[in-house]
Amino acid sequence: MKVIILGAGSHGLSLAYHLLKEGVDVTLVEKGEVNHGSSGRNAGRFRYHFNSKQNIEYAKEAIPYLLSICQELPLNPFCSRTGYLWILDEEEIERMKLLDSLWRSEGVGGEFIDCSQFSFLKEGKCYYAPQDGSFHHDYLSLGLYIEIAKMGGKLVRGEALSFLTSGGKVVGVKTNNGEIEGDVIAVTLGAWTGEFMSRNGISLPIKPEKREIFITEGVKFRIKPLVIGNGFYFSQTLKGELIGGADYAKEASGMDVSLIDAIDFISLLEGQ
Repeated sequence: MKVIILGAGSHGLSLAYHLLKEGVDVTLVEKGEVNHGSSGRNAGRFRYHFNSKQNIEYAKEAIPYLLSICQELPLNPFCSRTGYLWILDEEEIERMKLLDSLWRSEGVGGEFIDCSQFSFLKEGKCYYAPQDGSFHHDYLSLGLYIEIAKMGGKLVRGEALSFLTSGGKVVGVKTNNGEIEGDVIAVTLGAWTGEFMSRNGISLPIKPEKREIFITEGVKFRIKPLVIGNGFYFSQTLKGELIGGADYAKEASGMDVSLIDAIDFISLLEGQ
């Protein structure tokens, strides 16, 4: 069986890696660089602490696997339990009490603490979950790609335009660089999956949203957990760069960064 995977981001690379380990013939199709899109433009964090039982149960299965694969790949993704820290106002305290009850019932409860236990914050009420953590997304994805190449996986440069069909069945994909035949086509184009599928007459409720993430030059390392405030988040990378964003989404048109939004984000940090 020959599988064609559209998109060489984290989902496409993970699928290719696991299929190749099972002896499947795999071809990745990518219009840019490996890990170019949102897979390489994020805060690089993992957590158990979601608002729904289903997501928590998924995380309880996924996170141990993530930590194990960090040991398996040739590049070190620096997977570690750096924690999540929520800054709470009075309204958030009540909501967090309900979530804490859910999390404790799932065995992943945290604790309410005074924010000043962390030297970079003012006094106030916080909720700390030390089980959550961080990893380096580039090293994780590129480590997968190194293993994919070793196992004989192929990478074809080009943009997937449409499915190839014959007798009512999908038999391959047409790219701007030619046609590729395959038995199974896996579409792992992330936020752009809906756009590709619409070109093939299939409507999916998937639209890209732009949630900008900002990063500064490195400063002295002080912020180990990911800190979540009212509508924003921030932390530091291992190099000391401040990284974070504000919680306002807009329709995505590209990968550019807004100066005005960056200034707003810095203003939010100054208030903490």
